[in-house]
Amino acid sequence: MSRELVLFAKAFWYGSILLIAYDALRILRRCIRHGRFAVAAEDLAYWSYSAVYLFAKLYRENSGIVRGYFLLGLLAGMALYHRIGSPFVVKLGSAVLGKLLKAAKIPLKVLKKVIKRLKFWAFRFKLLISVKVSRQKCSKEERYEEKTQTKKKKCRKGSQLPE
Repeated sequence: MSRELVLFAKAFWYGSILLIAYDALRILRRCIRHGRFAVAAEDLAYWSYSAVYLFAKLYRENSGIVRGYFLLGLLAGMALYHRIGSPFVVKLGSAVLGKLLKAAKIPLKVLKKVIKRLKFWAFRFKLLISVKVSRQKCSKEERYEEKTQTKKKKCRKGSQLPE
């Protein structure tokens, strides 16, 4: 009988641990917006992890035999934690994570501003170089035209320069 009570108590603890892990997901979802696909993927990963975690615990504690009191202990641990601890943990965790994310946004804003200014100056430099290059091309063409026009002026009216 004492072995069953110990297993029930452990199952109670495991249920609470699983719900604490899900509360971590809930906190993350409150602070960072998630789309449907992301929520579905997170839930799938959570429940897959939970299944493997419970199987490993059940296999280690009771040789893989599923007992009703084990399931009852899991459900009781989840229900009790959900009623008593979960609201407090989610509110506090959301507040703390929200403050941390807000504090992390300040350096990101500064970095974004620096990158924006660097891009602006890089664009201006690129524009300056392209203008200089186009002036050089124009000046070569203009010089060629000037040479040909001066030769035409030096020639007699009736004769033409060979091209």
